[in-house]
Amino acid sequence: MAYHRGVLPTGFGMVCCLNPHCQRPLNPDGSRFCHHCGQPIIGRLRDRYRPLHPIGQGGFGRNYLAIDDDRLQQYCVIKQLSPQVDRDRFQTPDGLRKYVQLFEEEARRLHELGEHPQIPTLFAYFAEGDRLYLVQQFIEGQTLTQALAKGGLFDEAQARSLLLSLLPVLRFVHDRQVIHRDIKPDNILLPKDGGKPFLIDFGVAKQLTGQSKTRGGTKVGTEGYAPLEQLRSGQAYPASDLYSLGATCLYAITGQSPDDLYDPLSGGWPWAKILGPQGAAMGPQLATVLKRMLQDRVGDRYQSAQEVLQDLGDRRGLKRAETMPPPDRLLERLVWPCAHTLTGHGDRVLSVVFAPDGTSLFSASGDRTIKRWDWVAGQERQTLTGHGSRVNALAIDPNGRILASGSSDRTVRLWNLADGSPRSELKNHIDWVSALAIHPDGEILVSGGDDGRLNFWALGKGELLQGMELPQKRQICSLAFSACGRWLACGSADATIRLWSVAERALAMTLTQHVGRVNALEFSADGRWLISGGEDKTVKLWPLRTTDGLPEERPARTLGDHGDSVFSVATSASALLLATGSEDHTVKLWNLETGKALGTLTGHGWWVNAVAIAPDGTTVASGSGDRAVKVWKAQV
Repeated sequence: MAYHRGVLPTGFGMVCCLNPHCQRPLNPDGSRFCHHCGQPIIGRLRDRYRPLHPIGQGGFGRNYLAIDDDRLQQYCVIKQLSPQVDRDRFQTPDGLRKYVQLFEEEARRLHELGEHPQIPTLFAYFAEGDRLYLVQQFIEGQTLTQALAKGGLFDEAQARSLLLSLLPVLRFVHDRQVIHRDIKPDNILLPKDGGKPFLIDFGVAKQLTGQSKTRGGTKVGTEGYAPLEQLRSGQAYPASDLYSLGATCLYAITGQSPDDLYDPLSGGWPWAKILGPQGAAMGPQLATVLKRMLQDRVGDRYQSAQEVLQDLGDRRGLKRAETMPPPDRLLERLVWPCAHTLTGHGDRVLSVVFAPDGTSLFSASGDRTIKRWDWVAGQERQTLTGHGSRVNALAIDPNGRILASGSSDRTVRLWNLADGSPRSELKNHIDWVSALAIHPDGEILVSGGDDGRLNFWALGKGELLQGMELPQKRQICSLAFSACGRWLACGSADATIRLWSVAERALAMTLTQHVGRVNALEFSADGRWLISGGEDKTVKLWPLRTTDGLPEERPARTLGDHGDSVFSVATSASALLLATGSEDHTVKLWNLETGKALGTLTGHGWWVNAVAIAPDGTTVASGSGDRAVKVWKAQV
């Protein structure tokens, strides 16, 4: 199925017919039946998704741009299962099962892989009527094919940047035992905002089982970009994806289809003959890397994305390899020595956060600054200044573009994550800003403060969407969005946790099991837990209901091993590891699934105000009143 092309279409104010065979699906608003095909108009799927306009069609489905009414009317993409090829076969039980199987596989792949900021997030998968639907993240932009047609061919620096941006994505995918099998320019999406490229269309991705051969040797992939093992017998390996990425990169440089560029007599790729007349050239390092990526024999190619990164000179990438988080059974075997103590702040450290790609660690301090650290090397890289008082909270959007900071100067500041340059200053608080949270779709920022106000901001534009006040205007100490994006949890100085509907800005429930301030909140990435830490020295694990994603009214476990107030909590992307920081000067690690204590990290000389877990799941950072940030790295 072709992915949407990320360009906002015309036709708003109309209603869209969901008959996949309809040639003119747009109808005047209020139509009950399609004016062209006569089919009934479905205004909203699942009573929340409003299809606006078709934005693409593939072999077994049509894509629609849509509005999600439960996500503050944000754009999303609906993929519809409606096979257009071999309709007679589709009407047979075996044919239908095959199409449904492929569609369900795409849903599973997106669910498993959607935690990566360069892979579209899956929001929903459901059946309605006699069709199946996927709902996923909308990314406004253009495909690599479109970008090359509009902006011209890539030079060597751009091609190298493309490889360095996408190889970590493939490393992430392959580490999770999946191969994409259809990497090509049409399946690389370049966001309009200039962020890192997305890898899209996982409809033919397969789990790595043995040789990853499809049933009956089905051939998958695109001619020219797929290697011989896929086209001849349906076999696919991590090296197969690397071949396809190399062919895509070569197309970006030369503008020539790989089929046209390949010389079957020599078994090589004479790109120099193309680049010479264009007045361009390719350096020996990139030429050597591409040559090895594009070898005919699987064994002659690179066997992992990490090997390619190493030969491209990305030594930091080698050190921060996105390995699978440790399985539950290995957690108890890990030890956590301190790898680095990062010093340079002139006052207490109040917040720490890792960049989504794991490359940088940010810390906020009472000295009014934010520091960017190379946590692998243990070195300071940058200091951000501008706040007029201590910086209490940090948050980074899941796409890795924007850093938000909240301060006692009553403002929230937004920074470009790439270079640390300021974007905007947000003002609507009348007291300290104590807590920040960014919605999973990266569109909404919420700030909370000692003034008892919740402010909802449009993150990209830096504009206020809505301001609210808590009952009795009690101080807001902590904020967290649920993984599904429906709920905002708010921890308060009145010992309560309030759950708010994001779409309706309405109070959904109040939890009252803590005694004293609720200093820290986090939802686990797997959508199973709400974790809270409080002034009562406890950490509470609240199970989330499968029906609506809200927590049960009583916690399933209370972890009470800290000797003083719990100031911070953090969970790993795998939802296995829980880290907590306390006024007792320690960091404690827990098995989130069992609640078992895994160890206590000591070494800070004052309160541990903040903890964070890196995307690799094996690195913990802690910030303390002793002005230091410590990095703890797991070892077996």
